[in-house]
Amino acid sequence: MSNISNKQKFIEAFHKAVDQASFVLKENPELTFPQLYNRLQWQTKEKVFLKRKLEFERKRFKKPWFPLLTRPAQSSALIRTLTGHTGGVSACAFSPDGSRIVLGDERGQVIIVSIENIEIFPAIVTPFIQSGELFFQCQYCQEINQIDESSLGQEVYCSSCRKTVKLNPFTIQLD
Repeated sequence: MSNISNKQKFIEAFHKAVDQASFVLKENPELTFPQLYNRLQWQTKEKVFLKRKLEFERKRFKKPWFPLLTRPAQSSALIRTLTGHTGGVSACAFSPDGSRIVLGDERGQVIIVSIENIEIFPAIVTPFIQSGELFFQCQYCQEINQIDESSLGQEVYCSSCRKTVKLNPFTIQLD
């Protein structure tokens, strides 16, 4: 095989490993080399260029770490781990066309995730009326925010944490 073809395969394997490990790397970027090594080492039998490159980098990496001795029990069907939501998920459903996943969490928050570009849409909250005034409770920081009627059905910022939420076009009465 040509040197260019070997490098192309290396880049493809590297891209897949980064994509699959992105949820770890986002929180702990210092684990980049150990994560990539542990994911890529199992692909080196048929890719000599990859094996040489991994061994070269392993010798240069100075921090202590644990290389895996056995292949991780992870499905090869894993395409990506969705990130951006830190709480537990209690319900999950795909849209009819398969382009989105709707998640429900333990706090009652609804999250819509686009499959195509892994975009997390703002939390959807239902505003409430109390003592004649209109409010919503931020799903991120739990702060109560006063709003006007023109905000119904719109995306708004929480005045406390500055995260975006989408307001339902309808309200509930608490009085």
